[in-house]
Amino acid sequence: MTGIDSAYTTPIYFSVFIFISDILDYSIIIFPTDSSGDPYLPPVFKPKGPKPGPPRNLTVTEHYTIKYRTDGPWKTLNKGQIRPEDTQYLVKNLVGGRTYYFRVLASSLKSYESSDEVKFPVPARVKHKAITAGVVGGILFFIVAIILSVCAVKICNKRKRRKQQKGMCEQLTHLFIASKKVDKRKRRKQQKGMCEQLTHLFIASKKVVSPP
Repeated sequence: MTGIDSAYTTPIYFSVFIFISDILDYSIIIFPTDSSGDPYLPPVFKPKGPKPGPPRNLTVTEHYTIKYRTDGPWKTLNKGQIRPEDTQYLVKNLVGGRTYYFRVLASSLKSYESSDEVKFPVPARVKHKAITAGVVGGILFFIVAIILSVCAVKICNKRKRRKQQKGMCEQLTHLFIASKKVDKRKRRKQQKGMCEQLTHLFIASKKVVSPP
């Protein structure tokens, strides 16, 4: 082994024997050096184990198809092809009180494979809930229609009353104006009659005073 003295740059060759009792004690680290004094760190190789064998029985799924039935033959549920990355499918419009059977077909380029049957009984209360919801909705709609009709009748009655009040006001105005016109005419006639009477009296008095 080679050691380097701190006071000299020339390597000093000497032999050292060190007894290490605990191999896990890393307080002393010894690196080998080359002729120039540079330490050499050897690479650590770990065995990775044996290589795995080639894959076998590979399959490529092109698309999925869902089949279902109740009491009759199997029918296709999905309209279009289901992509391989789609892992969920929502089934709608199930009839309450019936038992549905489902199975999924995985199709490759030239073949397909079916899954096991899945049984799904639909509770009948779903239908009752739908009927109850429809009845409640109809009742609420009927109540709202009644309220709207009452409001419409009230509005129409208010408009009619306003029209009637307006008509009565117009009639009273016309009557008042007509009565004023009649009063003016009567006054004019009375004044004219009084003037005529005074004129006649004046003429008669003149006749009486004049000598024969």
